[in-house]
This record gives sequence, structure tokens and C-alpha cells, in this order.
Amino acid sequence: MHLRALNDMGKGKDVFLVDHAWTFKQRTAYNDLKKNEKLRERLDNILRFGNKKDLPVPENPYEKKRPSLEDYLKQCEESKEDVLEYQLDDYEISTLKEFKFRPEAEQVSLWNNNINDPNDVTKVLMAMPNLKALWLNNNPVQVNCSNFNVVGDVFEKLEIFNS
Repeated sequence: MHLRALNDMGKGKDVFLVDHAWTFKQRTAYNDLKKNEKLRERLDNILRFGNKKDLPVPENPYEKKRPSLEDYLKQCEESKEDVLEYQLDDYEISTLKEFKFRPEAEQVSLWNNNINDPNDVTKVLMAMPNLKALWLNNNPVQVNCSNFNVVGDVFEKLEIFNS
């Protein structure tokens, strides 16, 4: 017998770890399980708890709260100080057309979003004359744009492009 996930498990999915209850060699696992009634009972007891609900996870007092995208952009826009970097990772951003980045910004991180259009990237970010670092890792534009690596060449001061 061999067990494997047919679909991506994804973050936050349930996984039952039984290797601490039973360490085995794959080629003998089925016969070992058939022969050992105590082991079957033990595994049955472990798996019986699959329908139980987890206790709520308390908030981590040390974890920094992340503002909503709207709040973050508003803070940047209203800041009296120069805004040199934008941390926009994991906000599910699909377009940059509505963004009004501050011209003094030097770094923009857009990891793990849904940005698809390379023209959108260049038009919006070209208006940032001091841009030195840009991260677009894990966005569809990386795969969908046939000349994605050239995008970085249009920025005069760019030193870092997708690390």
C-alpha cells in the first residue's frame, strides 16, 4: 500500500502524522499491519480523532498586525516623511493601474500577487525615477510575459529585479 496526496494540500490543511506511532518499511508495511493487532488498534485510536474540532488558536501577541491594503496605501500617501519602500506582498493585487506610488520610493515588493500585465507594471513603475529594487516573484506576469526578464532593463536605476 502507498498513500499520497492527489491534489495540492495547501496551507492550513489537515495532515495526520502517524510515523511516530509506527515506523515501517514501505515494502513490508501492509503485512506488518495485518499481523499486528495492537498496532491496528493504536492507529485506529489515532484516526478516531479526525472529526474533532481544534481549539481556537490564540492571537500571537508578538505578531505584528498587518494593515489592509487600503489602510497601508493611505498611510504611505499621507506620510509626512519620504516613503522609500512599499511592502505589498500577498495582498492579491491584480493590477497596479490605481496605485499612486510616491516618486521618492526606491523599493517595491509585490511577491505573491496576481499581477498579469507587463504593460501595467512598466507604465506605473516607470513613473518612479528612484526605483532601485523591484520584486514581482510569484506573479502570473512572470510566466505569461514572454520577455519578462527584459522588464527590468527599462528602469534606469534598477539594481535588484526579482533577487
